[in-house]
Amino acid sequence: MILSFAWTTDVLLARKKTCTRRVWSERTARAWVNAHQGNRLLHSAWNKCSCVKGAKKIADIQLTQLPYQERLADMSFSDLDAEGGLWGSKDEFINLFGSPDTVVWVVRFQLMLPLVDTHGTGLQLGNAPWVDIAPMSALELGHTTNSVGRKHTDERHRAL
Repeated sequence: MILSFAWTTDVLLARKKTCTRRVWSERTARAWVNAHQGNRLLHSAWNKCSCVKGAKKIADIQLTQLPYQERLADMSFSDLDAEGGLWGSKDEFINLFGSPDTVVWVVRFQLMLPLVDTHGTGLQLGNAPWVDIAPMSALELGHTTNSVGRKHTDERHRAL
């Protein structure tokens, strides 16, 4: 599944963000809870909503805790840092959502696979904290087989 970090891409990639709060529909929340309960913990972090032009995957994140609901007023002060440290006060953060009584979903995670664009030459693996990286399939790489069995690269996938 995908989480967008449009406002907080820089602090996410700097490993300063380990928590996000979301106002989700019941269906979306259930999907995230089910993913965690089914031990599907690795998900994609994108720089924008995946349906927006220019959106791209920037990292993988791993859930570290079952997503849960919390009133913004009950948020701990230490979570300002976990949210990336961009807000000077709890009230400033809460104002993004409107009211201290707003109930949000809290998602705790760790950054697993940052992807870095170096000089427009394409995405490369960043400084990942582990070495167990699954190989990409031919379709993920944009390779397909034509009618005579020759492998070719789909032009749409070259400009990642």
